[in-house]
Amino acid sequence: MKTPFVQYRCDAIQANCLAIAHRLAEFERGWMPELTRFLPKPVLSVVREVTTAASCRSLDDAVELHAAGFSKILISRPVVDSGSLAQLAELALSCELTCVADHFRHAELLSNSLRLRNASAQLLIDVEVGAHRGGVRPGPDSTRLATAAAQLPGLTIAGVYVDDEACDSGSGAFDGHAEGLSLDDIQTVAAHCRRMIQTTGIACQNLVTGRRSFAAVLKPCDVTISLFNPLDASCDMSTNSELTRDQLPVVVISRVLSRPTLETCVIDFGSHCTGRKLPVVVYPKGAAVQRISDDTSTLSLSGVSLDLRIGDEVELMTDWRSCWSLPSECRVSIQG
Repeated sequence: MKTPFVQYRCDAIQANCLAIAHRLAEFERGWMPELTRFLPKPVLSVVREVTTAASCRSLDDAVELHAAGFSKILISRPVVDSGSLAQLAELALSCELTCVADHFRHAELLSNSLRLRNASAQLLIDVEVGAHRGGVRPGPDSTRLATAAAQLPGLTIAGVYVDDEACDSGSGAFDGHAEGLSLDDIQTVAAHCRRMIQTTGIACQNLVTGRRSFAAVLKPCDVTISLFNPLDASCDMSTNSELTRDQLPVVVISRVLSRPTLETCVIDFGSHCTGRKLPVVVYPKGAAVQRISDDTSTLSLSGVSLDLRIGDEVELMTDWRSCWSLPSECRVSIQG
């Protein structure tokens, strides 16, 4: 098969799904894994065997996930154009749909569209926690938005949503290890907003977060629904130990193009696939990405990786979302 390509390991994905669902059940928390239409259908089928609930970031994703058999869907980005709103209302007739709003106009547009189809949806109040990625300000503003949106036909206030992606991205300006709010902090802010909304008589039961950090919801906290994706798992959820090579849910397979020196090699995987963030070599042991260009990466070698020859395969672990830019004719392999 042409390299580079993405290899999805269904056995590992199934094991992660079962472990995640089991651990969340121990804490009496729900799970709506964040998925996308770009995932192969066999991968979606594996996840659907464990849960029929899913979250996504766009209406296009939601439509495809519903077609793949998911019956409870959360769209974590507002929908605002008229054509998409009409399509969203149609979707709400055939699945349990949850949307987010950080402005009254979002709720109003959604309500108007649902009313025309005699449909209904649940609404989460999207709270801004310092990353400036959208969201209503916590405190009185979030309470006023919930109170106003609750009066609109077709909408039920289901809870509070907070986007923890920036907090866990390691971007430097806003994460749990830099100046700014930690994962615990954002949950505290969101829980306070939920309590304020509840004092108005609105049920507002859920606190939804946990997209990028599974560990953040595996302890006493106010989160009720996690959005963690099983393909993002970096450890065995049942033992909290590092995954072995065969347990990784998704890897990129690359190939050695050149051996310029005894201690280095060049592979056919570059920043056009993953950005400038260096991927991690998972096989063979002893190899590490030293630098990356548009279409190649240079690896430093030690130990058993010194035996790599031109044409040999190298397995890399990277953010699976970054692999969508790979050429379609060599993009996907399904294993297990």
